[in-house]
Amino acid sequence: MSKVDDDKVKALIHSIGLKYGLQDEVIRKIVNSPCKFARETITSLEIANVETQEEFDKLRVNFILKYWGKLYTSLDRIKRLEQQSIKLKEHNKNIKWKNKET
Repeated sequence: MSKVDDDKVKALIHSIGLKYGLQDEVIRKIVNSPCKFARETITSLEIANVETQEEFDKLRVNFILKYWGKLYTSLDRIKRLEQQSIKLKEHNKNIKWKNKET
């Protein structure tokens, strides 16, 4: 990257920091580690307590990752994953129970 491009990136990071009230170093870390930031943000949300689509829409669950595209989820997808998780736990419990009988 050239000196001019580097200066433009620094200016952009600074303007984003001013907009959201964050230090330049914090913005730089966010830009450099989007997956880590997205994971930490999503896990900090109280998605399990969300019951309606309106509550879910108030949460920030969409991320645009540079060079990757948009990372997003929906309430229906979360509910399906929860049901699959419950079924998988029940299935594993049944397999362990059958293995103990034999």
